[in-house]
Amino acid sequence: MRAASYVSSILVVAGVLMSGPCSTVDAREPKDAPKNTCEVTSADDSGPGTLRDCLLNAQNGDVVTFNPAEFPPATPNTILLYSELPALTSGNIFIDAFGAGVILDGSATTGSNGLTILSDDNRVRGLEISGFPMYGIYIDGGGNVIDGHLPDPNEVPAWNIVTGCGTGIGVFGGDPDNNNFIGKNVIGDCDVGIRIAPADPQAANHVIVVGNTIGADQIYGSIPNEIGVVVSSDHGHDFKHNHLMNNDVGIRVESDASLSAMNNCVVGNTTGVSHAGSAIDLDLERNWWGAEDGPSGVGPGSGDSIELIGTGTVDFVPWLPFECGQDFIFVDTFESGDTSEWSTVVP
Repeated sequence: MRAASYVSSILVVAGVLMSGPCSTVDAREPKDAPKNTCEVTSADDSGPGTLRDCLLNAQNGDVVTFNPAEFPPATPNTILLYSELPALTSGNIFIDAFGAGVILDGSATTGSNGLTILSDDNRVRGLEISGFPMYGIYIDGGGNVIDGHLPDPNEVPAWNIVTGCGTGIGVFGGDPDNNNFIGKNVIGDCDVGIRIAPADPQAANHVIVVGNTIGADQIYGSIPNEIGVVVSSDHGHDFKHNHLMNNDVGIRVESDASLSAMNNCVVGNTTGVSHAGSAIDLDLERNWWGAEDGPSGVGPGSGDSIELIGTGTVDFVPWLPFECGQDFIFVDTFESGDTSEWSTVVP
């Protein structure tokens, strides 16, 4: 595992979604309305007012927030953990660090995950998770959202940051709904940034990864992973509008896995995509590979390489011929020049 030496300087806006330690709602409220809000008021590992205490008592529909006086957004406070936190087993729990500066530090644990999600429809926003030897976030459930969206376009971002872990985020379940990593989550300095490997081949394990930064960021600089994304299940996962930069390997596809990886920035990786599986026509269209003439390797260009070490094929035409900026806005303009002499599906 890479060294966990990352220090955050995230700035967010205080004063959102803050309320008393526990406030009930009327039973006539919709079933998805929060039953309780538990506010974390202590950075201790355990005891009253801690994150561990809130998670121990969390019930379906609860919201966990962080007191901005204890966790100032401009100078984040660290929760140094000595053992793994309780898993989210009730479902529909919202861990919301928007408006606060919170770092979960797992460097003192052994064989632990940061957050373990074993249920459906949970949501995580605004946390920094660092130094866990196993997974920063481990997911075995469906409908979960790792949320890096802005609550308001005028606010400073409240994305999740996962660094210095064995694997940043791992997905091993998916029924009944998609798991979503959306918005500007940052994942770096891990052996693997995101691992998509649902165990049940019959489940609807579709995973959507949109708008994230894996390996480098305009604010935090280069924080490469050994492998940005590993996909080893065949459920047509969507990987779109992400920045995948400066990793040893950007995306590695294994077994019969398939995904649609379109409109991404794949730049500065030693290998952009390694197809070690058996999928036919792996969909890599409309990506920026760091050069106007497209990807290298099996491609004709000088950008990040595509390598085939399995038995499958890739489709990378058309590609984006211009740099896709930090705003994740793409236009319907593709490569210039004559590509008729080589196939759109390269064996």
